[in-house]
Parts: sequence; structure tokens; C-alpha cells
Amino acid sequence: KWLQLLAFMTLALGANSAPAYSQTSPPSRPILFVHGWCGSVYDWANLYSALFNGLPQSLYPTPVSYAHQLVYYVQYNSHTGTIKFALENDPSKGQSGGLTALKESEIPSSARLFAIQFYDPILGSDDPANVARVSILNKANELAQVIKHITSITGVGKVNIVAHSMGGLDIRAYLENMASAGDCYDYVNNLPYYKSPCSPGQPGAAYANNVGAVITIDTPHAGSPLADSALRSLLPDSY
Repeated sequence: KWLQLLAFMTLALGANSAPAYSQTSPPSRPILFVHGWCGSVYDWANLYSALFNGLPQSLYPTPVSYAHQLVYYVQYNSHTGTIKFALENDPSKGQSGGLTALKESEIPSSARLFAIQFYDPILGSDDPANVARVSILNKANELAQVIKHITSITGVGKVNIVAHSMGGLDIRAYLENMASAGDCYDYVNNLPYYKSPCSPGQPGAAYANNVGAVITIDTPHAGSPLADSALRSLLPDSY
């Protein structure tokens, strides 16, 4: 299964390459890895080694001085409007590989691999249990802002997305112009909340035509009957 997935990803990402923007940048679109529900940025660790070996060097060259590709960790705080970057010291080792904090200005335009860690701005936490309650519409806004920064850093107008599970729904919400900068969750009553300040598709979070291709893995695009019935039992009649 993983070999088939790797072959498909390699073909899809390679086929959607873009022209070179400078002599120092590879002729390819950046890739953003998006984790799923109760997941983390490190969920991709087992895939990296095979993916790095499978991607064509002409599009995603491995830096001469490194034994592996460079993956940049990124996290966006929707309440403060601030973004954080770091270099994954050894992406294939996951969290144990460690991070080196970087300023955005320190990331070269040749950077091509990024991985987002979703964030709960209420508790100031990236713990999976806390992040799990952040609305898909708000996660879509995190993606909107991160993608804008990646296109600015690289000078490439579109980003390729590889998303797992709910991460696929998060990027779909952005593509369908449903991202919201305002909270779409009632943290007091611990329920989804789709009234103001929730504001899908408003300026700043609206889709900016900056996604080139999307690959989703185990994403419930047709919905989940179990999740739907559980949610309906929790929501008041006014929703």
C-alpha cells in the first residue's frame, strides 16, 4: 500500500512542477504536508525516507551537504497573527530528531518541503487533544496563512498539498472558500459555533488560487455516519 502511495505521490507531484523562478531555485512547487485529526507534524516521519528517494532530483534536489532533504516545520497562531518556523534536524526520526528554530528570513527560496503543526490559540497548545477541537474552518485559515508565507518565501505562486485524514478536509475547506479567521467553536460550552465571529471566506482567509495540486490519504470525503450522528446529538435545535 505504501509503495503504491509513494509511486502515485511521486508522479502527481512531479507532473505538477512549475517553471524555475531563479537559477538558485529548483523548478518545482513547494510541498506542504498536513496532518490529520489528533495527529502531529511528525506523523510523516515514516514516509520521508522513501519519498525523498522517489522524488526526481531534477525537481527536488537533495542538498549536497545533507544526507536527507530539508523539511521546514511551520505553525501559525490565528489569534496573534504570528508564524513560527523551524528546521527538522532529521525528519525521518520524527520528534526525536529535534528542531532548530529559524526566522522566516533565514529560510532560502530553494526550500521545497514544509510540514504544518496545527495550533490551539485559546490554550496556546499544539497538544493533539486540544488541537482536535479547533474547527476545520479555523484550521483552513491556518493553512491559508501558511501557504501565503510559503509562496512568499519561495517565489513560487502555488503549493502542492499532501494531507492525511482530517487534514484533507481542512485543505478542502480552504479551497471551497470556507476558511474563517474568526473562531468557529464555542470554547465555553465546548461546541461548534458557526455564528459571528465565525466568518467563512472573508478577506484575508479567502481562497487565493495558490494551491496547485492536492493529494489526500484516508480522508473521509463522503463524510462519516458515526461522527455525523454523534454531532447531531450534541447540537441544540437552533443549529
